[in-house]
Amino acid sequence: MRGGLVPLALGLGLLLADEAAAQGLGESADVELLSPGTGARALPGPMGADQRPRGTVRTGAFVQYARNPLVLWRLDTNESAGAVVGHRWTTVLGAAVYLDRRVLLEARLPSMLQWGNELPEQAGDGFGLGDAALRGNLLFQEGERGRLGAALEVLLPTAPRGAWMGEAEPRLRPGLGAAWQPGAVELLGSAVLDLRTRIDDGQSFAMGSRLALDGGLRVCAVEALCPFASVLGRLPLEGSADAGAAEALLGLQAFGGEGLQADLGVGRGLDQGYGTTALRAFVGLSWTPRRGEDPERIEVADLEPEPEPEPQPEPEPEPEDTLPEAEPEEEDEGWEEERLARIMGERIEIREPIQFELGTARILPESLPVLQQVAWLLLEDPRIIHLVVEGHASPEGQATDNYDLSIRRARAVWEELVRAGVHVDRLSYRGMGEALPAEGTAADLAASRRVEFHIVRQLYEGEEAPSYRDSGTRPWGEGEAPPAESGAP
Repeated sequence: MRGGLVPLALGLGLLLADEAAAQGLGESADVELLSPGTGARALPGPMGADQRPRGTVRTGAFVQYARNPLVLWRLDTNESAGAVVGHRWTTVLGAAVYLDRRVLLEARLPSMLQWGNELPEQAGDGFGLGDAALRGNLLFQEGERGRLGAALEVLLPTAPRGAWMGEAEPRLRPGLGAAWQPGAVELLGSAVLDLRTRIDDGQSFAMGSRLALDGGLRVCAVEALCPFASVLGRLPLEGSADAGAAEALLGLQAFGGEGLQADLGVGRGLDQGYGTTALRAFVGLSWTPRRGEDPERIEVADLEPEPEPEPQPEPEPEPEDTLPEAEPEEEDEGWEEERLARIMGERIEIREPIQFELGTARILPESLPVLQQVAWLLLEDPRIIHLVVEGHASPEGQATDNYDLSIRRARAVWEELVRAGVHVDRLSYRGMGEALPAEGTAADLAASRRVEFHIVRQLYEGEEAPSYRDSGTRPWGEGEAPPAESGAP
């Protein structure tokens, strides 16, 4: 039975679309202000750009209701002459795939149901598909607190003619998007050129190319629950009869495991420009059905297996009466007052966890002395050939975000150790995301957000110390060379 529902639904949709096309007496014009994307952590309104592991796939659905999105106004009296589209119910289905960590390809297809027309000469009631959209996003700049990206969207005319659901010609929408996150607050903005063939009925309606300026603010004091506010703005680029438009949105985003994201919000127009509403309500859901592979982890963090050392002859046992007394285990010793790090078997233990700014990889100043002592231990003990800095996250929010953040935090610690003079040949880093929560502390999420130091290669007795390669500038491109590897920092 399920197999027959799909063609039946498609056939019904095409039939209704044809009916809307036959009855449409208005313009072939797209007046929608809010066209959401399906990228990870996308905000309704501003165009965004981020990075995810290559091959990550996201799908989503977005449903919104708009009241009076298109009303005819009398310019002489500045009064409404009636609603062209009184009510609109829109459903947007979309999917996106990350072709690379920084390249996103997205497709969307909206469908619309309109009713409540008060002007029969401009009728557009009925059901139909909107214009299909294809968009490519490129993230070309990312720092600890901000990112910058570009996008190009192509809209294809798949809407019925004369029904106020789409346009008769293809359109291009190039744009730039930026985000800045100093902490729990994230600011997002975008500027997009909406290039279209001019539409003008010669009387009361004109629409040409416009500049879309959208901005938003998201507050994630609680990582999995983020309220937001957005403003959508449209400025005409041609023709005095074309009007601008502005609308405000308020909402809430929730993030769960496996890349689940839910959006809920309302909006209202700030003026009478076409596309603004007397009321807008929307809900969206997107998720990641499968995770992509992260090539960076394979290239940077994973270590080649070390060759097994050649067996050494066992020394002759000394007479019983000459054996030295066993020294007490270091675990039994308490922390000395000034001691912040110590070598414990195959790891370096730190007295206090490394602290980061919320949601970022920026190390807080109070944790720098701890890393200085970790570096000092490495500089003073040449027997440690290789140390892995391992980042972990707690199981909150999206798993892909946690994995990405654990990699960036481990890298930040790795950079700090290199700055302190440890040779790059002795260090690597990797992120584990939320795969290994802190043992015995399931209720303590903070304990799982940690950085660990694992000694994976030490000199065995009689082995000669390796000669490390000459190092010039730091591997991340700074001009100054790291300090020489000798002595305490």
